[in-house]
Formats: sequence, C-alpha cells, structure tokens
Amino acid sequence: MCVVKILEVNLVKHISHTFTETYVLFLINNCYFLYQKGGTIDITVHEVKSEGKLQELSRASGGDWGGITVDRTFRKMLTDIVGEKFLDDYCNENTAEYIELFKDFEVKKRQKIDESSQSGKVTLKISSTFLEKYEQVYGKEISIRTKETIYADSLKWEGDKMRMKKELFQSFFKPSCDEIVNHVRKLLADPKVKGTNIILMVGGFSESEIVQNAVRSAFLPKCRIVIPQEAGLAVLKGAVQFGHNPSIIAARVAKFTYGIECTVPFDPEIHDPEKKMKDPEDRNSFRCHSVFSKHVEAGTVVYLDEEQKDHIYYPIRADQKSISFPVYISENANPMYTDEPGCTHLGNLTMDISNTSGAEKPQFAAKLKFGGTEITVSARNAQTNETANIKLNFLNKEP
Repeated sequence: MCVVKILEVNLVKHISHTFTETYVLFLINNCYFLYQKGGTIDITVHEVKSEGKLQELSRASGGDWGGITVDRTFRKMLTDIVGEKFLDDYCNENTAEYIELFKDFEVKKRQKIDESSQSGKVTLKISSTFLEKYEQVYGKEISIRTKETIYADSLKWEGDKMRMKKELFQSFFKPSCDEIVNHVRKLLADPKVKGTNIILMVGGFSESEIVQNAVRSAFLPKCRIVIPQEAGLAVLKGAVQFGHNPSIIAARVAKFTYGIECTVPFDPEIHDPEKKMKDPEDRNSFRCHSVFSKHVEAGTVVYLDEEQKDHIYYPIRADQKSISFPVYISENANPMYTDEPGCTHLGNLTMDISNTSGAEKPQFAAKLKFGGTEITVSARNAQTNETANIKLNFLNKEP
C-alpha cells in the first residue's frame, strides 16, 4: 500500500502515478506513499497489483502540516522577539526584504543540516533595515531584546546575519513532524492496510532532511523509506505520466458520496416538513423535494471505467418533455438532502423524453461510471432503450 501526501486533494490521482517509476523496486509489495508539499499533507494507501497498476486502499487524509506550518513556527519566534505589530509593519513597508528572509529560510529547510549549519548553527541573512527599524522603534538593539526572551541562549545577531543553534532550527519542524508521524501510525493500525512495508516520500517538503529523519526514526526498520532524487519534481513527472496513461490507477476509494437529486413520496415520519410539495399529478398527495438519491457511498472502492448499479427514476408529470438528473457529492456517508452542509452540485444530465409522453409510468435507469479524471453519468429510457450521457470533470474534486 502507499501513502501519498499532497498539497491539494485533486492532486492525489496525479501523484499516485509517480509510483510507476519505482514499480520495479516495489514489485507486488504494499507501499505507503508520503506526498508532502507546501501547505497541506494528504495521505493515501495503495496496493501495487501484479500487472503494475495501483489500487487505492484508503482514501486521502491528512492535514495542514506542510512547509507553511514550519514557516508559521519560524514567524512565531520572530514575533516573540519583535512583536506582531512590528513584524506586520515591516512586511507591509519592506515587502521585498521580508520575502527574501523567508526565501532564505526555505532554502535552509531543504538543505541537509550539515550543509546549512556551521559549528552547530544555522545562519540566515537578515536585512540591515530590519535591525535599524527595530532600534528606531524601540530604542534598543534587537540583540538586547533577544537576551530577554527564551531564545537568549539559542539565537545571536551578527551584522546582517541571524545565527541560531541547530536545535532551535529543528524545533520549527516539530509540530509538523509530530502530526505526520502520528497520522501515519494511525493509518498503519487500520486492518485494511495491513502489510504496508514501504513509505515513498515525494513533494518539496519531503526534501527536508529533518522531515526525512522524523519518518525514518518512527518507521524504520518496519517500513522501508524511499525518497527519490528531486522528490519535488516527482509530483510533476507523475502528473505528466498520468495524463498519458490514466488507467495506471485501477481503483480508488471514493472520498465523497455521489448521488442524484430527486423527489419521492412525502413521508411525515421521515421527511423534513419544509421540503413538502404538492404532487403535480395528484392533488391529494405530496412529495419531498431535494432528496439525495445515493449511488456511491464515501469509502467505497470504485474501479476504473466500471459502471455502477442502475437506479430507477420516474418523471413527476405525465406530460414532461425532458427529465433532469442533477448530480451531487457529499462529504457525509448518508446525506438525506442535497442542500445539507457538505453537499456540492457537480453537474446536470438532461434527457429528452418527448417520445414517451403519455406512456404509463415510464422508467429511466441512471448510473455513474468513474474514469481517470471524470465521471460519466448515463441514463436509459427503459421503454425505448434510448440513452443520454454527460461527462463531469472532477479535477477540482478528487473522486
């Protein structure tokens, strides 16, 4: 199985494909992809099948534990020393210098500790404007202020340099590394991913030696840790390869629940009174509108190009000339209505049914099919066998 950490959920399908480069290494073992980049980290578990294709065993999960979390921790240290207002003002008035400081910090994050530190210290360049402004505002040197904080023994200011002990620099990564390790341990305890023995780390954040060491310390020797050269580029390469061959991902675990909006006979014991509407064909009856008719539940394994089960729908009026199938997704496993929190409208399939007008209770079978980056929604007239379909792209919503 594989765990993939990704910046955005919609990248899972792309990054997963990077595994094809290392398939010879992993053979038919289970692998765990760690895809790490920038702001968030998402984890997915895959199994490498004998034909070299991937089957997702656990849907994407993770959190806001990427490089931006490390940046926030570094910024908090600066705030503890100079204050929130001073740092905000400096950012607004000296934006270029502020950006340069964090660019230098980004470089140090990716370097090996031995390369970025001298005599056990990590050095960052700091604009002289930063130091001068602080002295102008507060009437004392920033080095004096630093001695009044908890960083007195671990941070020194020397000219246009900020020198910190290696331990302080590593502490910026601790919240992120702890979250990653704890989450991976939780996933590995799931019986569905039993046998996972390879962790593949890709993405820019995976290039950090501190993050690599945290993963190695937590999971060696039980799991083999694989980090490709230029781990950040593995994401791009995987996206390109997936574009050429989407079938490499043979099966996924649905992140959302998929369904079609419809109306059903109103049941006062089940349905919301606010969704009660008159039946246009029977004035003595009522229907419930905005009902979420579930086709695929979140957590279900869906195979590439495999058609899901038919669901039968009926027009609500005998004189209808068309029938619409509004497709929705939900973050909940069993949504009741399409306007609940967590529901999103994906698209509509409209079918011409004028040739069945007047037929006694015509039936229409609708079903979903999941492709590489899109869902095909199809409907069939049970009386005439006429069909209609539409393809909905879910690049912005991982299936």
